[in-house]
Amino acid sequence: MGNAVFSQYITQLMEEGIVPALVGGDIDEAEANGFAKSVLDRYRNPFIDHKWLSICVQYSAKMNMRCAPQIAAFNDRFSSIHPAMSLGLAAHFLFMKVVLQHDGTYAGNCHNVIYAVTDANAAIFAAAWQQDDTAAVVHRLLADSTLWSINLLEIEGLATSTTEWLNHLIHQGALASMELYNQQKNVATNVS
Repeated sequence: MGNAVFSQYITQLMEEGIVPALVGGDIDEAEANGFAKSVLDRYRNPFIDHKWLSICVQYSAKMNMRCAPQIAAFNDRFSSIHPAMSLGLAAHFLFMKVVLQHDGTYAGNCHNVIYAVTDANAAIFAAAWQQDDTAAVVHRLLADSTLWSINLLEIEGLATSTTEWLNHLIHQGALASMELYNQQKNVATNVS
């Protein structure tokens, strides 16, 4: 995590989004903070060369198992959507803006760099991205029961927040979106 903007975003996501969502039941705050620290330490380790495309193999299943429950838990606990979570979800949706290739595989395109996507649900994302309206894409993906073990559309505000971040990612890029999140977070922290 050599990029300071990305590091700040991930740190706030873990400490202010994931940790509060994890606390409760069998997990206390110390355990949740320990988990967050270990994740952040692993990604900050300069001796580990993170292969992001390898990490993203079958990522829709990982999002369902790891992230969707935390989005729901945060909402259940605080009756709100953590903006870092909806930004991350929007980034996942944009990463999965894939097209079927002639060889039957799926690929995405980021600034004219083509990347292979290995995901059993790639066809669902490809079909959703056939729509011109990002709100419709988000609605279709959040509503798809093949992707999620819980109904993410029922989480009030998630579709709107994810759509807003998706539009920002498309028009301004990932770095600018994380900078905006970090700025909003810093303003909110300074006001409180």
